[in-house]
Amino acid sequence: MSFPFLIWTMQRTGGTVLTDLLFSLSEHKKADHEPFIWDRPKPRQFWPVVSAWRQTEDLEQLNNSLDGIFSEKYLIKHCYELNRLDFDIHLMDAAERANYKQIILLRRDEYSRLISKYVAESEGTWFKDHATRVFDDVTAGNHQLAPLPVEKMVQHYVHCRDTTASIRQALTDRGVPFKEIYYEDLYIGPAEKRLAHAQDLFDFLGFKPDEIAAHKALIDEKIFHGGQNTRDVLSFIPNLEEVTRALADEGCLPLPTTQQDASASVRRTTGAPARIRAEVERLLRRYEAKGPVLEIAKDVDDLIVTSQDQFADQPRHVIGLGGDIEMDGVTFHEGHTHNMKGQFADGTFGVVISNRVLPRDKKFWRTQDEIRRILAPGGLLILVSPCFSVVPNDAGMVAIGRKGNPVESVTLTQKITGAPDFWRISPQAVKNVLFDGFEIREVQVKMAPPNVFGVGVKA
Repeated sequence: MSFPFLIWTMQRTGGTVLTDLLFSLSEHKKADHEPFIWDRPKPRQFWPVVSAWRQTEDLEQLNNSLDGIFSEKYLIKHCYELNRLDFDIHLMDAAERANYKQIILLRRDEYSRLISKYVAESEGTWFKDHATRVFDDVTAGNHQLAPLPVEKMVQHYVHCRDTTASIRQALTDRGVPFKEIYYEDLYIGPAEKRLAHAQDLFDFLGFKPDEIAAHKALIDEKIFHGGQNTRDVLSFIPNLEEVTRALADEGCLPLPTTQQDASASVRRTTGAPARIRAEVERLLRRYEAKGPVLEIAKDVDDLIVTSQDQFADQPRHVIGLGGDIEMDGVTFHEGHTHNMKGQFADGTFGVVISNRVLPRDKKFWRTQDEIRRILAPGGLLILVSPCFSVVPNDAGMVAIGRKGNPVESVTLTQKITGAPDFWRISPQAVKNVLFDGFEIREVQVKMAPPNVFGVGVKA
């Protein structure tokens, strides 16, 4: 006999399709999807439990109600961001008392999940058939999408991020065995890997091989066919660029996946020109850079290590674009560059490329301290950043004063490229601040608008 289970997830994570599959494999009772939703015109199955808790906060009454539900072995998918954390914790404890298996279903690509959620709220595209009709009308020019609520989306992202951390920590603190799975592992990538992840989940829940074999056609349908394809209409969202920038400021960035690259032009606010890429490649060759290599980047177009043959047989990592995925031999990491201690040990890398990210880093000095820590002694730091230049004439530009005469001592800089965009630096700042403690190999300002290219070696 398999275990009853409780799935912790959030709206638009892909939980509906997965839950339907697991419900079909299990012999236990099926509850409504999100059965504890109570504050809607059509509340769900167990809404009186939450309503009573909100009104009375009677813990004994709540536990009795939850124990009664779990004694019936109901299978439950619960969107935890829609309820208060105190209720979620009591739900967790009740499931543990009933010997339930607990699963956290997440998406690595929070950006796409949020876009999908708020498009669905605006357009009613919660289910595939209706979504297909709406999106066909949008792409045909027969329907215009409404702007998305930027501030509300950012607030919701922060709430979901913090609540997810609390749920995970509460399970860990209680010693509750749980399985954390990701939508991308089940629905994106090679078929054999997706099926392997599904099998791990089946084993965790105690499904027998003959039960799995009997549902092979259903498993293939649910794993390989699904989704509302919100990404097909990304370019039709009127304020997508504003949404993307606001979410990026909180650390929620689009993942560099093949599917997203098809619509990436609507969300790239910069893009390293070919000459910047060529200059970095020249520096890597000149100083005979040896990995492992970490690239810090903020835009898909800026990536360099993904195309570098000299690192093809060495570990290649990228942070700053979201991730916890591997593509084409490059590992993309979720996290913030201000604190990478949980990801990279001291002296991990032979090369770090800080690639045009400094202007968008509110506290770039923290990132710089982390770069010093994770670089091995003798490791190479290549830094590229828009900057100030005090010699615009070298770039073929002449500044003219109010009386029509050339102005020799003038500073040239680059325009603001879009939020977040906080800093411009000088070559002196690179030498004396960013490369403090490094052996400087070269610092040069090139191009117009100017970019500084710096190379330093960790002493």
